[in-house]
Amino acid sequence: MKAYYLTLTLTCLFVLAIQAQAAASDSRDPFSPYNTWNTPSASGEAETDKNKHANKPPIERDPVRTYAVIGLIVSPDNAVAVVKSLNNHEFFVQVGDHIGNEGGVIESIHTDGITVDTGSSIVTLNVSNNFEIPNE
Repeated sequence: MKAYYLTLTLTCLFVLAIQAQAAASDSRDPFSPYNTWNTPSASGEAETDKNKHANKPPIERDPVRTYAVIGLIVSPDNAVAVVKSLNNHEFFVQVGDHIGNEGGVIESIHTDGITVDTGSSIVTLNVSNNFEIPNE
């Protein structure tokens, strides 16, 4: 029984020593997100160009034209579109929501797709399926 408690005590001390060493070598806040894109590269410069949109919401990280409209709900009072990103994340969007890394804002949602104003151009994303339920 003494050997069990001795082993348990030594194991606890070993774990505490490892945690203390890790805390001393890592001054990062444990509650902040782990950012790999701002770490210095071999040349000493921060690698921010690689993930310059990483701090934005996921729907604002990719170019507008890379999103696919996979569903629409259009009524006389409201309209909602479901868009899918390149990494298969799905988002519910409405008129006025931001989309894409070019500063796009959804101008309209109609039965064929959505229209996005990027400031420099108007982009229309058509729905990617042909299934329609008639409004009764």
